[in-house]
Amino acid sequence: MGKALAEAYPAAGALYRRARAVLGDRLVDGLVGADREELMETRVAQPAVFLASMAAAEALRSLGVSAVGAAGHSLGEYSALVAAGVLTFENGLRIVRERGRLMAECAARAKGGMAAIIGLKIGEMRRLVEQTSGTCPVEIANLNAPDQIVVSGIEECVETFAAIAVERGARRAVRLKVSGAFHSALMSPVSEQLARLFEHYEFTAPRVPLVCNVTGDYVSDPVEIKRFLAEQVSRPVQWHASMNRFLDRGYRLFVEVGPGRVLKGLMKRISPAGTRVLSAGRPEAVRRTAQELLEPECSSGAPAT
Repeated sequence: MGKALAEAYPAAGALYRRARAVLGDRLVDGLVGADREELMETRVAQPAVFLASMAAAEALRSLGVSAVGAAGHSLGEYSALVAAGVLTFENGLRIVRERGRLMAECAARAKGGMAAIIGLKIGEMRRLVEQTSGTCPVEIANLNAPDQIVVSGIEECVETFAAIAVERGARRAVRLKVSGAFHSALMSPVSEQLARLFEHYEFTAPRVPLVCNVTGDYVSDPVEIKRFLAEQVSRPVQWHASMNRFLDRGYRLFVEVGPGRVLKGLMKRISPAGTRVLSAGRPEAVRRTAQELLEPECSSGAPAT
């Protein structure tokens, strides 16, 4: 994912050289050359996506674009922390590599999965989760948009719940290509391990407004950031609320930094009118986004999501 960026932008290439100093050549080569099947494994996906996202951010920075607010969805929160100056790139990479390993080990002990339920509101979802808790217990894992909510749990329970949700009026239920029941109580051991891990790293106050997953609200105290970040793997991602915090403050221009356009699609569901979302994942998209952001008439803030 990040190879093309590293070749197109010297700043992104320099970031990969810094990554090699942390992880070693062999591991970085494995991440850059990972195929689709390997990227389904969270221990590989997490450092690979983090690297590609940070490469895109560095490419934007080299073109004169920097964040004036930051938030990231799940793993993306680590990229947001680096963009906001809370963590150094090197420490973010070390933590993400360990996070991926810990989550993979935890997932291997309990065969879990996740599914996105589209078309039911949060109140309807909460009632349905409660009603089915005795037969197919799942947890709400991501509150992504008003009508897109992800559940997490043991694989068989997720499959059963997804079918019931469609019967109860959901338009679709989409199984996610993940290797575990992330953002659920099944990941609680990882939360405890991450809390101990963070004791060895320095977190500083963010340089720009930062919204965290666990609360869906602004956070600036490094101690709280560590606590919420440790809890994040076993608690729901409050993405809908997170984006509303920025919208409430008047932000109307957002940039999705890194692979894919999932967050751009979610923002269309959260704020269908009056909000611009640009994507910056591949080299040409980075260049095009930078040009649009640096136009004289472009004056709105652009939180890096």
